[in-house]
Amino acid sequence: MSEAQDFERVRAAIALLARNWKKQPGLDEMAAAVGLSPAHFQRLFTRWAGISPTRFVQYLTLDRARRLLASSRPVLETALETGLSGPGRLHDLFVTFEALSPGEYKRKGEGLVLRYGFHQGPFGRFWLAASDRGVCGLAFADGAEAEEREKMRLRWPKARLVEDKPFIEPLAERVFHPTQGGGGDPLGLHIAGTNFQVKVWEALMAVPPGNLVSYNDLAQAIGREKCPRAIGNALGANPIAYLIPCHRVIRATGAFNDYRWGTERKLAILGWEQAR
Repeated sequence: MSEAQDFERVRAAIALLARNWKKQPGLDEMAAAVGLSPAHFQRLFTRWAGISPTRFVQYLTLDRARRLLASSRPVLETALETGLSGPGRLHDLFVTFEALSPGEYKRKGEGLVLRYGFHQGPFGRFWLAASDRGVCGLAFADGAEAEEREKMRLRWPKARLVEDKPFIEPLAERVFHPTQGGGGDPLGLHIAGTNFQVKVWEALMAVPPGNLVSYNDLAQAIGREKCPRAIGNALGANPIAYLIPCHRVIRATGAFNDYRWGTERKLAILGWEQAR
């Protein structure tokens, strides 16, 4: 069974966790939610997440979230001060990015060929698009394939959009397993956004996997302490899910909601990252 198939089976259990994490659901309750025996569910979940369901729940408690948030400022400040969020290699040395120049941004993709394809990953079906300079679009499709193509056309209205799975497949394989193939080179991102959006995404990419930040943390990191709402808008406009990790931003209260691709998927990604 593939990672994507595993995720579809555990999605119901994660939905249970999203509703009842304060009660710390036990193995029997989670197994019943997906119609499996406790032993079968334990094996399936561990194969998907790399850890037991019980341990996964522990990663997602409010107390854990608050401790991670409490440490986020020093982590983020250190990363930014040491240049890890710059155009060179980032925190985990797996991703590098290049933002469009103001002139390129105004040309709206004129002269660019953007290739795309749909693929299965550990968190379900996803859309991936890339130029010759790197990944420029990633979204969890959930069946809305035409919608994702239209969003790409709106972001890059003068670019030529071509379905090209052979071109995209090697990149797709590295999204969730970045050391797979690629000759050790970091996975490149080709980012299109306003100066403010790029600053927010740049700061966010400095947050290591397994860490969390609040909207206020990001606002302070880019010197816009009075603009947490604008930070939220920039996160909502993020065109590259997961690799620009808006899933690592939660409310200062520890709440996990307000994720574009669903609370259950956000919880799954956070637990999956922390387990690694």
